[in-house]
Amino acid sequence: MVSKPKSCNMKNLSVIILSFIIFGIVSCKKSGNTNPGIAGNWRILKDSTYSSGIGCCGSPASTVFTGTAADYFEFTIGGTLYIKEAAQRDTASYSVNSANQLILSHDGFTHSFDIITRTTSNLTLKNDFITPGGRLIRFVYLQKT
Repeated sequence: MVSKPKSCNMKNLSVIILSFIIFGIVSCKKSGNTNPGIAGNWRILKDSTYSSGIGCCGSPASTVFTGTAADYFEFTIGGTLYIKEAAQRDTASYSVNSANQLILSHDGFTHSFDIITRTTSNLTLKNDFITPGGRLIRFVYLQKT
């Protein structure tokens, strides 16, 4: 006796279609959200820079800026960063790459900061920049507001 192939009934077809819809919804990535982990307002606690000395005769130097309640980094969900540090205001675009680096783009220049600490309340960034004239290291300590 030859058996007939089972036909696909409506119930099985509905389950298959529903599975694809659920998979599609779960797999979708929201566009425009550069990194929700850092989006928001962050108060500057401290911004410090160290220079090993520029050129052959330059002396090592460091500066430390201690932020006030009015100083901030504001990371938008769309990838724009607004900075207010003392009397300075600036805007840049940003993204976070798979190597856990914050990439800032501003006026045709790109800077990468290693994300040293990232919690719901604290963010520490490090930029280590080596030039032919010397090494510059910058640490930015931020607290979520």
